[in-house]
Amino acid sequence: MTRRTIVVLLLLTVVATVAGLSQTLIHKTCPPIRMVLWFPLAVIAKNVTHDDLAMVLAALLQFPLLALVFVIGLRGWPVARVLALITFIYTLLAGIAFAIVRS
Repeated sequence: MTRRTIVVLLLLTVVATVAGLSQTLIHKTCPPIRMVLWFPLAVIAKNVTHDDLAMVLAALLQFPLLALVFVIGLRGWPVARVLALITFIYTLLAGIAFAIVRS
């Protein structure tokens, strides 16, 4: 993997984080469904730790962590398998966060 590809992935994670925060924080009260879809890791962190700082850190680190999984996964697996794994992880996190919000 070239340095240019890694830089592009990191820039995309920043764009995804900013887009997600702008979609969830434009309202006076954050809609729970948007929060679940954009930042499921933040919802889970808030439920586990009951701390707002953990929720914000999870929201800021979620997309870079997924990019890191993508980069590490590409070293040994084809792109389709890595994308399927990341999609599965994100769907699982969103499902858990949705169950937390609904309960």
